[in-house]
Amino acid sequence: MALRLRDDFTRDSDIGQEPPLQLVDDFFFEQLVKHVVQREISGLEPLARLPTSPGTWKGLWAAVRDLRDAVVSPATALKALTEEVFEEEDRTWLRSLFTLHAAVMEANRSLGVGSPDDLAASLGRDLSGSRFLKGLQQVLYYGFYDLSQVQLSFFESVIRVAPTTLYFPLQDRPAFFFARRFFERHLLPLADTYEDQSGEKIDGATTELIELSVKNVIGVEEELATVCREILTLVEVNGYRFDEIGVVARSLEPYQARLQSVFDRHLVPFMSTAGKPLLREPLVKTLLRLASLLLNDFDRVALLDVVTSPFYNRQGAGLEETDIRPDAWRSLVYTLGITKGEAEWKRLAEPASASILRDAEAEPGEADDERPAGSRNTSQQTYLWHVVSQLIRHCRALPAQGSIGVLTEAFLTLAQSHVHAPELFGLPPIEPSESAELAKVGSLIRAALARLQQLDPLGGDILWEEWVELFRLILDETRIPIEEGRHQGVQVLDAMTARGRTVRALFLLGMNEKVFPRYVREDPFLRDRQRVVLESTLGYKIDEKLAGHEEERLLFELLSRSPANRLYLSYQRADETGRVMAPSSFVAMAMRDPRFIGKPEEMVPRLLTQRVSEQPSIQDLLPAEELVLSCLLQGHDAVSVVDAAGRDRLLFEEGLTTLKTIERESLELGPFDGMVGVQAAELSAVTDRSFSPTSLERYATCPFQYFAQKILRLEPIRWLQDDHLPPIMIGSLAHASLRLSYERLVSLQWPEKTLTEALARSTVQEAVIETFAAHAASQGTGHALLWTLACEQVTELVVSAVRSDQAEYQATGFRPVAFETDAQGVVTLGSDSQPLSLKIHGTLDRVDYRAEPPALRIVDYKFKQGSEISVVDRNLALSAVRGFRLQPGTAMSS
Repeated sequence: MALRLRDDFTRDSDIGQEPPLQLVDDFFFEQLVKHVVQREISGLEPLARLPTSPGTWKGLWAAVRDLRDAVVSPATALKALTEEVFEEEDRTWLRSLFTLHAAVMEANRSLGVGSPDDLAASLGRDLSGSRFLKGLQQVLYYGFYDLSQVQLSFFESVIRVAPTTLYFPLQDRPAFFFARRFFERHLLPLADTYEDQSGEKIDGATTELIELSVKNVIGVEEELATVCREILTLVEVNGYRFDEIGVVARSLEPYQARLQSVFDRHLVPFMSTAGKPLLREPLVKTLLRLASLLLNDFDRVALLDVVTSPFYNRQGAGLEETDIRPDAWRSLVYTLGITKGEAEWKRLAEPASASILRDAEAEPGEADDERPAGSRNTSQQTYLWHVVSQLIRHCRALPAQGSIGVLTEAFLTLAQSHVHAPELFGLPPIEPSESAELAKVGSLIRAALARLQQLDPLGGDILWEEWVELFRLILDETRIPIEEGRHQGVQVLDAMTARGRTVRALFLLGMNEKVFPRYVREDPFLRDRQRVVLESTLGYKIDEKLAGHEEERLLFELLSRSPANRLYLSYQRADETGRVMAPSSFVAMAMRDPRFIGKPEEMVPRLLTQRVSEQPSIQDLLPAEELVLSCLLQGHDAVSVVDAAGRDRLLFEEGLTTLKTIERESLELGPFDGMVGVQAAELSAVTDRSFSPTSLERYATCPFQYFAQKILRLEPIRWLQDDHLPPIMIGSLAHASLRLSYERLVSLQWPEKTLTEALARSTVQEAVIETFAAHAASQGTGHALLWTLACEQVTELVVSAVRSDQAEYQATGFRPVAFETDAQGVVTLGSDSQPLSLKIHGTLDRVDYRAEPPALRIVDYKFKQGSEISVVDRNLALSAVRGFRLQPGTAMSS
């Protein structure tokens, strides 16, 4: 109504009047509060000491909004402080809060902005000039049990102009005391006549008692599924229509992630006020990654997520979609050791990178199983560098700081060059089937950017990092409607929206303590004792926060009166993780209410088989997937169900046969165990090929892994970023450091000549630093802190090894003579009658020699990180027999 009146007054007003008030949302005021506090205005010192977090600005604006809604005059409140109306310990803080209130009001007037309540306040003084209101014969008000002072003043202004009838929820029950206090204090004095209809029968209403059912479940998924099964029973058995059924929760937020999937799986149509977070959409994640690239120094995970995204505009980069392979780009980046920074990304264009990729393609001994395998196409490297270099150049062109409007336009320019976003830039959709959903996401992103640009009048320059954080906060607050279409489906609503609506059957979800009733807290910035003074002493209508307990009881009372026939209450006795949850006190209160016919509370079992065994009739209400699973668990034939559901029958039968073969408990070999096909054609290739011990270990552990990696050359589609340096990198650095350190120590006549501890350590340290520097020059360092820690760790490891070998030489006479030596040989297999040979190749980490008696000893390094030695490495000889460790030798643990 306020918007309609504003339009009327604007149309009837003369030219030269004040421009209409620009409506802004809470996010604008939160940033306005932040802007005012950080300007170091006199009197705001206590607020300036608060932590600068989004929650701080939300809380401060909530307190200021309550003062505004109560039409508190800052001047009057500040004067009350000087007159010692408030307690002494509260005065300093309240002075800063009232000063902030005054500053926000002044900023509103100067900027010409306001909230919907500000609009109502600006119109509520005198509505006698409204032709719209004068033309009405009757105004009907309904749907509220409390109003703020601004809304109450607007209501008073309306009733002065037009005849008005108010329908107010009020009965002689304890739950209505919250509404009765407001009614008697503020509404009843305004009424010319008052008619109590609480005891009268409404036309069409039934006097029959309402059937009450209470169920408890485990987890959100089963709670929604239980509701869907009951809805289908009401429709198919009791003749209900879907639009005669309501599903209500105090807040739909716990259910919004699974609401649509569960209802769609059970084929239950619904309308809902719930929404899923926009921030979870892949397009939105890509845009946020793009905006943050400059801030995280082009981190490889973030940058690869952008350029490999299906929304990345590769056509804008001048590439043909058929020529590129984003799935291979991650492997290239990880092989080259790129972590972050423009300097590391330039390795893609360096000639040395080709040799690094070729080395990764080969089988260089025992490390080959940990390296990414597969063919390295140099064209993919060229494509990737073209895309990355262009993206980095455009990100570098972003302004470091500027106004919100300038930074928003800069981001739009960047996004338009690199992101294909329907409805955001007027581009055609990527996939026709996804056009509607993507168009909705694009329009919401555009609306979020428009909200962000509304902050531009606040003035001042901000850093790019601050702009990105504002963008993220706005996206985090934006919701995508799950099912907003108008149709005759089940109404799934939150409690505040559902109050006053009438249905035949109502399901109340989430009847758990601290959920419904919600957990009520005092306002940390404007305590209830201070609100009492503002109301009782200064005369402002401002509610206490702890009065929310009474409001929760009234809200449940109103909802429990909505159904005409059936009321279902459900709560979770535990969540999906097993955490026990307490039922709401409202459940017991409803069970004692004489208006309801209560049934014994039902506990829904967690296991599907148990649910079916206790209530076989629910099989008619199960989705196809659950019905198939139920049949299989009970040992029944599910083929007919698969056919009825339209699933692939052949695939199901083959999968079921394979599953039975895999899960059999017999010790006998199955029909496929050991089957490798015809061996004659491959025998020569196997006998001619040379194998490394690591490859044989892989084959002994899992032949299929060896086949997939070594024969098929399959590569992982997605590489996950580790929170540590890769083990292959640490192992290579440790081996190279050991080799160089021992070579330099041997040149100093060690171990025959005992070196001082300082000389041995300095020699090792120089060798390790040189090894790490050579690796960094070609393949990068990774994360700086982890790299430094790894260098120190390898240094201490080599020093300990040298100290141990010095003692070993004195005891046995073995001294190192050769390092990292290539070797090959033949191992005889089979029986004497059918001898077979297998070629073996590898690298000997170290060869030791003893002069008297003459002997050679081969030392193989094993570098393992952990607090203790694993069972496999503790007994290397036994592990070698089992095929787990084919290179028993000296193990070094860290």
